[in-house]
Amino acid sequence: YRRAIDTSPELASGLALSVGTLQYRAGKLDDAAAHARLALGKPTTAAGAHLLLARIALQRGNPAEAEREAGLAAADESRRREAAVVVARARVAQGRLPEALQRLDALKTDPAPLLDLEATRGDTLARMNRPEEAEQAFLAEVKAFPNNREAYTRLAILYVTLDRETDAERTLEQMYRANPSRSSAALAAETWLAVEHDRAAARWRQRASAGR
Repeated sequence: YRRAIDTSPELASGLALSVGTLQYRAGKLDDAAAHARLALGKPTTAAGAHLLLARIALQRGNPAEAEREAGLAAADESRRREAAVVVARARVAQGRLPEALQRLDALKTDPAPLLDLEATRGDTLARMNRPEEAEQAFLAEVKAFPNNREAYTRLAILYVTLDRETDAERTLEQMYRANPSRSSAALAAETWLAVEHDRAAARWRQRASAGR
């Protein structure tokens, strides 16, 4: 992408957004934000840039900023549903759970699959002590988007809170099979560490080191 920016400056905005998205996924938030801002200059990429900045704000623990950026992204009709999910996530972070769930349920009237919609519903429902509904939401997410590793980890943690460790391990195995990589194994280890299951975490760390 960077070579393409050098050779085709007229495509710089769109390519900058692609670079920023990759950096966001790699956890390089400062670099991702810088590239997102480069993409704000063109109408064709501005909404996507605002949406990326909203997600970065969430990662940085700034839900108010995330909601503001998502609102700007929603001005583009093609980004409206994605932006609404980010707004819901911001409201979850603020403890405004009923508002978040209402917004997410409204999005389900459109049958088109939407990344993170059911995962965010699952997180919201779990926080509202509605575990059975949360489980179904997470399962719907991983069925529609098997590459959404965060949905598997949230579901695994839900299972642990319900004393269903076998189901939690099965869920992480499914995540790994759908996304076979060392980083997936490392993520499974981090998930077990988060719920203080050191032995299970050690097994996954060993798999991550072995690359299988």
